[in-house]
Order: sequence, then structure tokens, then C-alpha cells
Amino acid sequence: MTERMKRFERAARMLVAGCKVSVLVSELPQGNVQAWLAELKSYVISDHTDPGDELTYKVYVTVKNGRAVAQAKVVYVNWG
Repeated sequence: MTERMKRFERAARMLVAGCKVSVLVSELPQGNVQAWLAELKSYVISDHTDPGDELTYKVYVTVKNGRAVAQAKVVYVNWG
């Protein structure tokens, strides 16, 4: 696993645990916040959503003072 993949996996684990994840926009490739959001969503959906439980997360990113801050919220739960 590459270092980049490890960072995204770690960020996804933190997001589903209810923590916020932040990064300087200047540290993102071409300052692309939308690409960062899409990548985070991908990791949260593929690695932290259990289809059997139907637990779904919504990932948000806000930008303030040159910092992009991501957080995830549970938007759907069907425990059967």
C-alpha cells in the first residue's frame, strides 16, 4: 500500500469515527478540494460502509482560511 493510500485510509477511519480531518488547500494537488472530497468519499464508501447494515455516510468539506476540513455524518441506518 502506498503512503498516499495509507493517508486516505487513516482519514476515512477518522471520519467514520466522528473526527474531522483537515489539510491546507495549498498541500492538495493543484489545490483541488473537489478531488480530495471525491477521494475521501470513495474510501469511506468502499471501506467503511457495510451493505448488510445499510449504514451510509455523507462526507462534507468546508474551506476556511486556506484550510479544507472534512467531516462525515451518518445519513441512513437500517439495522434490519
